[in-house]
Amino acid sequence: MNFFEFIYYFLIYGAILTYIAWGIIIGIESILALNGSKFAIEWIKSRHKAKNFEYMLIIFLPIIFLCYILLEIIPFLLKIENRVIRFDLTKIYNNIYINPINP
Repeated sequence: MNFFEFIYYFLIYGAILTYIAWGIIIGIESILALNGSKFAIEWIKSRHKAKNFEYMLIIFLPIIFLCYILLEIIPFLLKIENRVIRFDLTKIYNNIYINPINP
């Protein structure tokens, strides 16, 4: 492996790991906002503009859905939770920016 190949793989793996790390952060916060967490809604509103967050919902959709499965579906199947909230990107966006929950 020469130097340029090393730099190439370093940048590729760095980009993939960065996508995964940011995706997990946005995914967990989005699922918390879907459930109506006031802290998560305020956290997202203080750090992201509405249009930027809308783009992030689209970009990180696979990881957000994976977080949904891990935080909603699996606990329901293990009988830890009594209900499952339907996954809906517009509901996430509306809970945060259109019709926020009053603190």
